[in-house]
This record gives sequence, C-alpha cells and structure tokens, in this order.
Amino acid sequence: MTPGEIEQGFQSIKDLRLIGRDIKKTIIIDNLKENFESTCPNNGIEIESWYGDDLEDTALRDLIPFLKAIVENEEKDVRKVIKKYNGDYSRYVKEIGSRLKTPGARKKPVVTRQLSLVSNVSNTSSVKAQYRKELD
Repeated sequence: MTPGEIEQGFQSIKDLRLIGRDIKKTIIIDNLKENFESTCPNNGIEIESWYGDDLEDTALRDLIPFLKAIVENEEKDVRKVIKKYNGDYSRYVKEIGSRLKTPGARKKPVVTRQLSLVSNVSNTSSVKAQYRKELD
C-alpha cells in the first residue's frame, strides 16, 4: 500500500490529500471510481480498465490533449475543470484551444510540467515511456 492509500474493508481508497502535493493541481486517473470518489471526487478521472495484453487500448493516450490543455491554460484548480466538464474533456480542449489561439491569449508556459503516471501494472516503466513520447 502506498502513502496515499487507505484500506477500507476490501477496498483500497486513494486519498490524494495524504501525498503532500497541492490538491488543486493533482489529478488521479483510475479504473475504479470508488478508489477516489469518497475522498477527492473532483480530482479523479475514471478510465476503462487496462489489461496487459490489450495493445489496442488508447484510453490514457486519449486523455493527453486534455491534460496538456490544463497545463497550457495554467489552470489554478483542476478540480473545477474536472467537475465542470464531467467526462466531456474534448469540449474543454476545444474551448481552451480556441482561446489559446486568439491574439493576446496566454502563451504556452515556458516551464514544462511533468505528468507522472502512477500504476500498479507490472510494466509501468514501458507504459511511462510510451506516454512520455506522446506528451513531447
């Protein structure tokens, strides 16, 4: 169990408040909504389960435009964005994309932010490498 996990019955609850990061800038992507729903529901994005042999799975890759848009728009509180768009993340990307392209809009931040993928998958390093390429 990691520092941000609490065992509750047969369920492992992931409480982002326990990991020492700014909760307004932290997102959890998990295949079980129950893992974050009771402690930090507006920080969580539920994603389809992934099994190591499914090479056609693109669920994480599909989130990259949304995650990049959050960074490029320098969102102060990701919880508000997740709550407002409630799974319709492509709408956020379209809205933010048009704002970022207009004259006088915010420019892409000079400081790059690292997206950390935390997973209990056995081949985490290869997953991280694959998605790090996508983010570049």
